[in-house]
Amino acid sequence: MTGKVFLFDDHGWLYCSDVSFKDGVWRGWVENGCWHLVYNTENQSLKAYEGAGQERIDWAPVTEHTATLTWMGDPIKGNYNTVIEDAKQRYENREQPVAEIGPDRDYELFLKLKAKYENDNEYDLYLELKERYEDDEVAF
Repeated sequence: MTGKVFLFDDHGWLYCSDVSFKDGVWRGWVENGCWHLVYNTENQSLKAYEGAGQERIDWAPVTEHTATLTWMGDPIKGNYNTVIEDAKQRYENREQPVAEIGPDRDYELFLKLKAKYENDNEYDLYLELKERYEDDEVAF
């Protein structure tokens, strides 16, 4: 899962998971607010949407306002309070913003396993994933 910590207007710290950037627009799930963020860098519009699903044409934002993206960085491991405190410290220490999105390791693993079993039954892929993750108590 790709994550980022964003600072808007020197007071709006947001820790986002499932972050993407395309055509000047940042998108992500706000962990410390439980809403879907859409930030357009061209016009600086920050929109908040209910739910974590994909955007739809008829989907209206709950709130929308103009905000300046002041800083962003990669999160450390931990809950969102720890992540934001670490990001605040890095910002105060004048660490440079990190605007790149690193590789999504889970997705890369999925693609490797999918390629491995591309000509086989998908059940083999399911069994390997189940064996790898069954101790994680994560239902899939």
